[in-house]
Amino acid sequence: MRICTNGVWRHTHRNESSLQATCHEWGLTMRTPEFIEQLQKRTAEATISAQALRNQGAPGVVKVARDTLAVLNLWMFSRATRTMFCQRIDQTTNSMLGQFPPNAQSWGAARKALNLFLRDALYNRDLCTYYELDRIRSWLEVPLDRDVGTALGKEPEGSKLPTWQQIKKLNAAQSQDYQCVASAVAARKRMSRVDLDIYYWRPKLHVER
Repeated sequence: MRICTNGVWRHTHRNESSLQATCHEWGLTMRTPEFIEQLQKRTAEATISAQALRNQGAPGVVKVARDTLAVLNLWMFSRATRTMFCQRIDQTTNSMLGQFPPNAQSWGAARKALNLFLRDALYNRDLCTYYELDRIRSWLEVPLDRDVGTALGKEPEGSKLPTWQQIKKLNAAQSQDYQCVASAVAARKRMSRVDLDIYYWRPKLHVER
């Protein structure tokens, strides 16, 4: 086991029964599986708001997304190879989509919910550390919405992107086009594409400031 104290990673071979004593000795707070489970549920609730998935055609979309992400096995992403990671985000997207109400079968909404949650799990210190999400930061997709899609279209790399429509009309092929542009923009800016959302979110606010 590796534990970080004061920015330094240390190795310990102590068993689970002595882990609490180790944490106390080094001034750490114990992050138990039960704590992480509750934190993941809270993160899913906070991330998947009615605003994030509005106008999807039927009620119930937000609840399905929250319930799915609250129990999502994040290890299957952080311990995957790049190929496996891509397969698993597609599988998770399609699984969530299959649970949406009949009148709200939006692939784009399902993918947006998953990407929002993975991003916020990455940004959550405890979830990120517990699940080792830093290793997949560069693989994560930027969550797409009107602000992000429009901003990508205004970048030099996005000149061939179509005019952004609606997230509920987005399909897998269109999403891939936007993510490819996001990767190119992120490479130019020397950052991960998932982080572009921080700059593209509500662009008018950034202009006013």
